[in-house]
This record gives sequence, structure tokens and C-alpha cells, in this order.
Amino acid sequence: MIFPSATPDFKFPSKICDGSDVLFENKSNIKPSAALEYFWNFGTGSAADTSNAPEPVFRFPKSGSYDVVLTAKTMPYGFIFTKKTTVVVNDIPTVQKQVLIQ
Repeated sequence: MIFPSATPDFKFPSKICDGSDVLFENKSNIKPSAALEYFWNFGTGSAADTSNAPEPVFRFPKSGSYDVVLTAKTMPYGFIFTKKTTVVVNDIPTVQKQVLIQ
């Protein structure tokens, strides 16, 4: 085992619609206690769609599936640990109007 050892982890809403701001709640931990630096890649293919914030808010460009990667780096040693999770962004639901014929 590498010390210090980090376990990157995060939560996000289970239902995400196109156009929604998504909070990524950082649940990472490290043993023994030390500092971590974070790097988020939101899987859009754009180099601009990344963040170093511990708990970023991100809006995906359109509906679809995105592989979000959280990289945690221990400080000062620089050991790197990652977690990748697929995030599904749904189309905005539409309401269908029904006409009743009497």
C-alpha cells in the first residue's frame, strides 16, 4: 500500500436533465490524514471542461453519457488516485397534450 493513500469518491444527483447545473459532492478520503489536490475532467472532450475545485458545479453541454474522472493527488508526495463514473444527462422531459373527443 502507498502512504499516504487516497480514495477518491463523489456523489451527484441521480436524475440530471439537459441544462441543469450539477453539484459534484466530494466524498474522498485519505489515510493517514494529509492534504489532497483535486482535478475533475467532465468527459466532454473539451479541455476547458475541467475543474480544480474540491466540489465543482458543472453544466453539461447536451444530453448524453459522460465519463467523469476525479483525480486526487496527495500533497506533498504527489501520489495519484482516480475514480471514473459514467454520468447520464437526460433530455428535458416533454409533456404531451391529449385531446379528448366526446
